[in-house]
Amino acid sequence: MAVGAATFFFQGSRTPTLSWIPQFARSSVQPRRQSGRFRSMGSDVCAGCHRGSSVEIGEHTPGGGSCSACGSPRVRATATPGATRASAVIDTPTIQLRLEWSSVWLTISREMVSDARRARDSRVPRHESLNSEFQMGLLAVASAAFAVEAEQRRAVRDSGGASEPPTRPWKRNAGDWLANHLFSRGLISAEDARCLGELFDLRNKSVHPTSEFEEPRLHPTGTNTSPEMVAYNVDAAEPLVEVAARVIEAMRATVAP
Repeated sequence: MAVGAATFFFQGSRTPTLSWIPQFARSSVQPRRQSGRFRSMGSDVCAGCHRGSSVEIGEHTPGGGSCSACGSPRVRATATPGATRASAVIDTPTIQLRLEWSSVWLTISREMVSDARRARDSRVPRHESLNSEFQMGLLAVASAAFAVEAEQRRAVRDSGGASEPPTRPWKRNAGDWLANHLFSRGLISAEDARCLGELFDLRNKSVHPTSEFEEPRLHPTGTNTSPEMVAYNVDAAEPLVEVAARVIEAMRATVAP
């Protein structure tokens, strides 16, 4: 995975720090949540000798002290507009980073589709190209499902902890459930909703696999092989990856980052 450019930023001091920001990181400047310290200056005037000096309003009690020059107790504190000033101490802001996992996994899934396509078009023996295409297609499907799940978590979190929609008694899998929710709100098409359920179905079969004896099936390349190699071929994986991309965009439109 590539990384972003080197970036200078301040963190708690005026010394620049060199940091590497990941390609899919989102940055924000956050001020330290500390209240400032304020001072209001006024004039301390003696009624006896008429001498004055600066005084911090709030730390001086009128009539509660004596003049340092003549000792007179008749001392007052005033804060005229011309004699009043304020100062505040504000800490240096910090920079925070958050990795956008949906972008990470979506990029990986698209790279796997490209690798699967190259494997099919390679001039190596057919059994080698089939194995490579199957492995890359498998990773493309899983990565696309991971991307959707990551964006769903972000959307729920950034919406202020909104509760997820209720489950349905006929739910097939998490993708099918999410697809129904987005389709009911007009955010994705009926075809994309169906394909999203298919994407998660294939992901689940690879994450929780069960291997059984089955008859060979025809691969798009014209070779009879195992059903798994047919299910995860590049022609099947590529459109599912693009469905995942559209679903992610739909969720981003609902809750902007």
